[in-house]
Order: sequence, then C-alpha cells, then structure tokens
Amino acid sequence: KAKIILDTADNKKVTATLLAFKDTAWVAIKGVDIKLGIQRLGADLNINETPSYTTDSLGAVSGDFKRDSLPGDVKGNLILTAKVEDDDTYCNIITERIVPWGKPAKYVSNFDKRTLFARRGRSPIWLELMAYSIILVVWGILFYLGLQIRQLIRLGS
Repeated sequence: KAKIILDTADNKKVTATLLAFKDTAWVAIKGVDIKLGIQRLGADLNINETPSYTTDSLGAVSGDFKRDSLPGDVKGNLILTAKVEDDDTYCNIITERIVPWGKPAKYVSNFDKRTLFARRGRSPIWLELMAYSIILVVWGILFYLGLQIRQLIRLGS
C-alpha cells in the first residue's frame, strides 16, 4: 500500500519520495523516517553523516552523497537504497537503485598461488612442513613403541 520513489541528480544529490495508496490515488506521506544508504556486505552505509531523514509535507527527503571513492563492482556501480524500517503504519519498505558513483574494483584471483585457503598442494610451505613433521614424529613414536614391545616380548620368552 506504500512505495518509495528514489531519484538522483548529476551532482550526487539523492531524493526519495514516500507515497501511499489512499482511495484511488498515490498520496505523499509526511513525518516518516527514511534512511538513505549504500548497500554493503553486512549492512547499509549512510550516504553522509545523517542516519535518517524525516519526510516533509510533499513526502520527500533529500541528501547529498558524501562517500567518495567507495569501491563498487567492476564498472564502479553502487546500489543506493532508501528504506523505511519498523514504521507502525507502513512496516518495512525498501527501494534500490544502481548508480555509477563508485570506484571500479579489480578482481584478483589467487587460484594458482600459495595461500592459506588454497586448493590441495598450494598451501604455504611452512604449513606443509609443520604438518608433515608432526606426522613423522607421531609415526616415529609409534614405530619406536612397537620396537620396544617387540624387545619386551623377546626378553620375556
């Protein structure tokens, strides 16, 4: 029954308008908190220092994008979000829009390099040496104990 219209300008100004469907038309809603942010891995990052904005009589909020040089995808795109969270009347509403305001990220593959979480045979040398030395020490002790038991059996007979 409600929606957010997200709009951007060339000067990195973000505008979100909250509309609710009443009777037969979309009507602007005032006095509702909207969070403007950039979608990241764990949560949304605010577009500037202000955590949330309150809609005016036209149902609109606006803020300037102040997060320069955020890494985006390969093309430098970021996902801009506008959301209403835990509102008594409208519950949760989320709108997303892709904007080219990020810094292009370069993907670096470590597939054929020795790293800690590499595939079999590509683990670091120090880790392999430690593991093999532990295996050799344990089997050496077992072999020594076997020889000692064999000598005890010979001495006993």
